[in-house]
Amino acid sequence: MRGPQIFLNKLIANDGIPADCIVCNPTDHDVRLARISNNKTIIARLDGIHTIKASPRNILGILRQHFAHLSNFTPTLSALKFEVPLASALINTVRNRANTALLKLADGVVYQSKVSKFLHELIWPNVHLPSTVIYNGTDLSHFSPTSSTLPSHRIFKVGISANPFRPFKRLHHAIDIINQLNKRGVKTQLLILGNVDGATAATIHKRDLFYCNFHKHIANAELPNFLRQLDLFLFPSFMDPCPNSTIEALACGIPVVASSTCGIAEVINNYTSSWCINEAIPPLPLELCCEAGIPDIDVNQWADCVEAILRNPYENKHLARYMANSCLDIRITATKYREFILQTAEMRTR
Repeated sequence: MRGPQIFLNKLIANDGIPADCIVCNPTDHDVRLARISNNKTIIARLDGIHTIKASPRNILGILRQHFAHLSNFTPTLSALKFEVPLASALINTVRNRANTALLKLADGVVYQSKVSKFLHELIWPNVHLPSTVIYNGTDLSHFSPTSSTLPSHRIFKVGISANPFRPFKRLHHAIDIINQLNKRGVKTQLLILGNVDGATAATIHKRDLFYCNFHKHIANAELPNFLRQLDLFLFPSFMDPCPNSTIEALACGIPVVASSTCGIAEVINNYTSSWCINEAIPPLPLELCCEAGIPDIDVNQWADCVEAILRNPYENKHLARYMANSCLDIRITATKYREFILQTAEMRTR
């Protein structure tokens, strides 16, 4: 949970949180802080939710992320696909216990995107609190573009963020996209940033994919240098709120290609319609947070989009930074937070 805490630190540094208020991420630690907040105004800052169907296959996937010795255990029995509905309800209640607790304690809610608001209202329809949508912001002086000239013939570098809370199915899809680009003669490397579970890493290594490079956690101070070397940031996740990685990439002048179901698409589509791949959100999308429920992508469609952006690097890099300058400055974000918090505090005292 480094990202959420780093963001809160930025808010505090930019005077986004009044002294008599507390902003909480959905973590057990922040829930404990809210419970001892001594009559402060409590704002829940909510991003995504974690749901899963309680089938043995999906539960094994969760265990693999925490126990390395299970990484090579791959059952093949079709019976492992069955679901136990009561177990699903219990597991999802536990996995989202911090969200539930915060919504009971909070005086107001900030959602990181419209898709985040949609998902939470789907699970907690009876929660009626003052709320708003405020996209994450970042320090635009720290995350800034490079002025170096791009060589005319080179290998393109595409970045992607991996996260244990994010199903890895779309990471494999991203590899398929890069594979398709290389087949077309568009020489491309995939730089995988973040934590990848043992089973997924082993699968990628078995495929002998020379164009995949793993980069584990990179300190915030070094992250801009990592991002500046990229030509594009790929974000194929399905129904992901609005992660800091995509905002920081835009701030560094790196175009972001994303699913239209993600929160970052709500920002990008205000400036261009050619960076996001249209996907529909089904009427009951909760199962899509687990591996088996996520729909497959059209690899050629994604590859076409990525290739078009890579072929026009200068214009797209300028557009990426323009988006960040327009609405993703942490100072603007902090002002929005402060205004909402003060309004919520005033309503609380009436």
